[in-house]
Amino acid sequence: IERKLELIGARVKVREANDRGIDRIASALPEGIRDSFIQDALMRAYPTAYRRTPAQRVLDAAAANTTYPADIQEAIRRLVAEYYVELDSANAAILQSIQRNEPEREREKVRNRQRKLNGEETVKYVSPTKDLIAARKELGVRYIERLRELLSPEQFNDLDGARRFAPPTQPGLIPGEGLGAPN
Repeated sequence: IERKLELIGARVKVREANDRGIDRIASALPEGIRDSFIQDALMRAYPTAYRRTPAQRVLDAAAANTTYPADIQEAIRRLVAEYYVELDSANAAILQSIQRNEPEREREKVRNRQRKLNGEETVKYVSPTKDLIAARKELGVRYIERLRELLSPEQFNDLDGARRFAPPTQPGLIPGEGLGAPN
């Protein structure tokens, strides 16, 4: 068990070295490509924190659509900009939580294996990162609702990825037929 715990410590040191390497390389890059490099490197190193969210997909699709009236396009542009500011903060908090808590989660897995071998009860590790990920998801839902208010139902439903955010249908109802529709 001690060897496995040492291995986890070594992995933490490697991850920290990789993070320092990302920072050093980024500081040597021209300003125009620095942010893109950092974003790509963080996405590869920490996909849980930086993978593209379903809300990003829908908001980006809306922002890319140039068929909306100018005032709607401008409102969508502002909405997307606000979302990305909040998303960056949420992702940074998730990253910090991963860096702080992931090693302990791995150590707890090793300890649980040892407990199991000893016939003891295992301990469930509750990751604080889980709550941050749920908050990021809720952030996306809030912005999707704001986008929905800007667009007609047809415009919203035509967006790539919007189906995921469609309101749930009531069981037993056939779309297009109301509760009192004649048979």
